[in-house]
Amino acid sequence: VSAGAAAVLLEPCGGAGEDGAAAGEEVAAAGAACIVCRWDASRCRISLDRGDLRVLHLQSSDGAPIAQASPLAAAAQNAESDTPAFDPYSEDPPDLFGAEAGDSGKVSSAGPASSPLLAAVRAAAAAAFGISGVARVALVALTGTQAGRALVDDHLTLSACGVNDRDIICVEELTDDRGVDCLASVRLYDEKRNTARLSFNHPDRPQFTEEFGPVSISKDATVADLKAMLAGILELDLAKLHLCRHQTSPQFKEESATLRQVGLGELCSVFVGHGRPLGPNEIVAR
Repeated sequence: VSAGAAAVLLEPCGGAGEDGAAAGEEVAAAGAACIVCRWDASRCRISLDRGDLRVLHLQSSDGAPIAQASPLAAAAQNAESDTPAFDPYSEDPPDLFGAEAGDSGKVSSAGPASSPLLAAVRAAAAAAFGISGVARVALVALTGTQAGRALVDDHLTLSACGVNDRDIICVEELTDDRGVDCLASVRLYDEKRNTARLSFNHPDRPQFTEEFGPVSISKDATVADLKAMLAGILELDLAKLHLCRHQTSPQFKEESATLRQVGLGELCSVFVGHGRPLGPNEIVAR
């Protein structure tokens, strides 16, 4: 799975077997189904091995989880036509960290009444992967509007948590008391999907736009945070520098804005110029 210039190594599951049709019928008949994959702590990556990529069959929010799970490869190929199937032989495998992953653009076909409780998903995941103790199961959305976030509100349904029945959830086993604030799967998502990598110039040599870097910084960091980082690397006075997308672009005036908001998150370089940044009501007269 590619993520920009980086590559995430995942283990693809095998193709559907002879029991594919039966598995597909089971998914279609179930009141709710949830796609989960397991975090491989020994390799620090998401595993898509046949035993680690599963469909959990669940009852609605007023019932308990059904104690069964089936491999996704067999089930997905025979489920409803609008449910995306994972094809291990496709030339374009699904990109969990692609631009589309954060916003699927589809509404869940399962309404609030048919959506299972998060507590039920957690219990079913513990049973499916042989994790002793529901409290040791952490759930992290990998796709959809909640991608990259730990799901912690067990009293809510998946729908109420912002997760639909087509989203993929990573199951990570907690091995210590650090809790969900230090989940490796969240760090991986943040690294691959929420990190900008920017090259930059020295303001004395504006023609060399990629002389330094790239540096890594969160897309949720502000322009001021980025400028402070670059000023430290260049050993220049922070107050006497400004940033632009390109040498001929307008300066970033709102330095409290995030890199994502100003569009720097998707660029590969940023221009550093001499002179303090212009105020909100100032312009350059040429």
